[in-house]
Amino acid sequence: MTDLYLRFADQTEAEVHLYDFTEVDGALQLTPKYLNTDVLGTLYNVDNTDPENPVYTPLDGWHVNLRVGDYDPALDAFRVNPEPLVWRRMWL
Repeated sequence: MTDLYLRFADQTEAEVHLYDFTEVDGALQLTPKYLNTDVLGTLYNVDNTDPENPVYTPLDGWHVNLRVGDYDPALDAFRVNPEPLVWRRMWL
């Protein structure tokens, strides 16, 4: 198994790489290409230590974690690099 921690420009870019699109009864249906897909979306930094008035700053990108066997090597272009010292959420 390989754990991939990915950052795309936005949700639309992620969906193109992570889902197959099929039409069902006239509506588009998204089918995941990978069984273990964990969509985190936008991540935020807490920019102060005041619990009464926290200040959140969004990080760039749309974040998705995958646990996969075989995967499309094109996903390597979206791997988080450099990897953070402490992950927000990871596979155990």
